[in-house]
Amino acid sequence: MPFGDWRARFKTPMNGRPLGLCLGFALVMAPAAKAQAEGEPWTADDAARRALAALDAPAQVAARLRVARAEVASITQLPTPSLAAMHEHVPSANAAGYLQTSLSVRQTFDVAGWRQRRRAALPHQERALQAEGAEAQLQVASATRTAFYDVRLRQERLRVFDAWLTRLQAGVAAVTARHKRGDAARFELRRVERERDVARAQQAREQALLAQAWAQLLALAPAAQPPTLVGALAPPDPPVALEAESATLPPRIDGLRHESAALEAEARTWGSPAWRGWAIEAGYRFAQVGQATGHGAVLSLSLPLGLWNADGPEIERLRAERARVDEALRRESARALRNREASRARLVAALASLGQIPAEADDGDPSRLAEAAYRGGEASLLELLDAYRSEAELALGRLDVQWEARRAAIDLDDARGQGVPR
Repeated sequence: MPFGDWRARFKTPMNGRPLGLCLGFALVMAPAAKAQAEGEPWTADDAARRALAALDAPAQVAARLRVARAEVASITQLPTPSLAAMHEHVPSANAAGYLQTSLSVRQTFDVAGWRQRRRAALPHQERALQAEGAEAQLQVASATRTAFYDVRLRQERLRVFDAWLTRLQAGVAAVTARHKRGDAARFELRRVERERDVARAQQAREQALLAQAWAQLLALAPAAQPPTLVGALAPPDPPVALEAESATLPPRIDGLRHESAALEAEARTWGSPAWRGWAIEAGYRFAQVGQATGHGAVLSLSLPLGLWNADGPEIERLRAERARVDEALRRESARALRNREASRARLVAALASLGQIPAEADDGDPSRLAEAAYRGGEASLLELLDAYRSEAELALGRLDVQWEARRAAIDLDDARGQGVPR
């Protein structure tokens, strides 16, 4: 059974399905009684290893290897010898007649060595199947890393909304104090309360998206309880992926190469039919004619008449299939190289953009200054709310760029075939 298209299954963002994902999340989380310790720390590699263990690609590859080996063994199995016995009696009216009895063994054999040539294609078939399994592992590992950091993104965004709400609560307190002194209108109090309600609604939406992200992660890497995810959202600068260039490509490229080699080796199996299906027969014969008897040995050799090659259509099919695989190899290799270079450029650009964003430690300074100015009557409510909102927007923008850099790093690992943890 083939692995299927893991890229289409796991790499497509699961947008527009929050209800189904939340239901899936609830089902995944149900067997809490059998769980490991709640809050077990996971890195992205830990999550990928769990997903790969659930996939169990080596077992699937091993099963398909057994099938391929059995098929080749069945095709190349030497036929068993056949035993023939014959008794012939021709009576005659004026004599004892004619009597003949024979016993012989017949065995076909291979002169052209086609069985050995057919077995020579098996290692390439095995490597192609192993590459297919490695590609499935790579896609699941990449999808799991993406889901892992999607959860981390939602967690960090919730932290920003929590900080925003804390600021707004302080703003409500400041406006209430001024309202009681008669320095602020009732509208200002309702205005800051409405800003707080808007922030709470956005926080609730982010919590739903976090549940969706958890559902996707735990569908790939099963766990009875949500673990504690460990790891920064942004990749290291410079990331390991950029420290040295690599000429490696995804496993599917290697798989196509071996598939092409296997088809070529199989096409070479079929030569002239005049060199296949030879048969030798040896035996004993007893004959009696009248009163005379005789004993003798029988030896015969049968050769096929190779007037045409009956395997020509099969050879043409194999060559056409190999041409198709070679074209897919050329196309996939070119696309993999383009993806690798594009992902690398994308990562470089994302890291450069991230370096232009001010440090997180300075985010709250305008808000604190605006609060002090508002309490002293030196700033308006709109200026205070603008300071709060700009702090949140700056933090959310930083997270968006970190998320883009992380996805670019994952895609670059995927383009190089290096996303599976060791």
